[in-house]
Amino acid sequence: MVGLYLNTNCLSAFSSYILLYWRNTVAMGHPFERSAESTAPVSLVYPSEGDDDTKSGINYLLEGFRETHPDVPIELEMVSADIVGLEVKTRVLRERSPDVWLEWPGRNVRPYQDADILLDLTDLWESTDMERAYLDGPKRAAQFDGCYRAVPLTIHRANSLFYHTELIEQADLEPERITTPQGLVDALERVASTTDAVPLALPMQNPWPVLQFWETLLLAEHGPRVYRSILDGAAHRNRDAIRGTLELLDQFTAYTAEDTLYCSLMEESHRFRDGEVAFFPQGDWVGGILEGEGMTYQDGWDHTPFPGTEGLYSIVMDALVAAADTDATEGTKRFLEYAGTAEAQVLFNQHKGSIPPRADVSMDAFSPFLQQQQRDFKQSTEQPFSIAHGLGVTPTQFVELKSAVVQFLTERNVDTTADELVEIFARE
Repeated sequence: MVGLYLNTNCLSAFSSYILLYWRNTVAMGHPFERSAESTAPVSLVYPSEGDDDTKSGINYLLEGFRETHPDVPIELEMVSADIVGLEVKTRVLRERSPDVWLEWPGRNVRPYQDADILLDLTDLWESTDMERAYLDGPKRAAQFDGCYRAVPLTIHRANSLFYHTELIEQADLEPERITTPQGLVDALERVASTTDAVPLALPMQNPWPVLQFWETLLLAEHGPRVYRSILDGAAHRNRDAIRGTLELLDQFTAYTAEDTLYCSLMEESHRFRDGEVAFFPQGDWVGGILEGEGMTYQDGWDHTPFPGTEGLYSIVMDALVAAADTDATEGTKRFLEYAGTAEAQVLFNQHKGSIPPRADVSMDAFSPFLQQQQRDFKQSTEQPFSIAHGLGVTPTQFVELKSAVVQFLTERNVDTTADELVEIFARE
């Protein structure tokens, strides 16, 4: 596993080379033999999450677009989510970038922005109702230096704590009354002593769920001010907070299954479904997984904000971005304009298992769980950008953070990992 993420670091360096190449050629006037045909097909690269991509929501959005814009052809290409970023960057290098692709917004797309690769969508936002209708958090994530470069499609929450209602009842616990991470540790100890279940699900096959859990603990223990300060380059000043949260993470791992180091998100979700695990700290996409597996919300499973993060809505977002050198400028803008409508966001999000980033979308067609998520978002006091999903850090930092997590899981050296995290965040 360590070797895998060292290789990923190499891909990050390769990505930096690609963007540097773009800046020194395309952005400086390198000639392209590209047509300005407005009727050219719009190529869309979208990450594939598995065999059944109908659940991704993109097919429903495209169906709605084709009904209203039959004269704009869309060529959808599904690419494995594991390599989609590399695929896009490779096409950029080959001067054949997709017209549109899905990305995490925020700092994740800063390298594209710095290399002048992204289409300026400010006119689109200002000439439609998008600027008025979008919520503040998504608007911030879509803007760079005063210009809009993305159209957010989704909002997910990363700081949720799911619990298996039958097991929690057996342990005589009330999750809503747990208010701190240490209180949750006490609850895990009670699950261990009163039931046969594993207290905590924490998939470790891929390091991002562990990184996400660490960022949630950081928010719970130290609040959004310290969290933002670390992301903004003041990690050295907050080393004690970083180190203490790693110690807490190590404490939590004692309540996981013996083989969790080799378990995926779906495997842990199935264990939770089958009543083998009591608590599952994860993003709200787990709610969609559980509903798809036949579990009933507020009966078989329920959720609460992770203890200590009440009022915070840790944001994970997907957004569409477009290449500045697109052949199909008119078709691309018409597609992005539709994607930013309330109609499109109902079609997409109710199947994706997320809430819309527009404030004016009716939630009537959404599940009760997602309706509750929307209410929680609107009532939240702050919406910090997730680290483990790229909004709060650059792509290079993201890869380096995952590598540091792998090292931590392998060596369990709190001080070494704390120093590594401080240096990574300091390179903001």
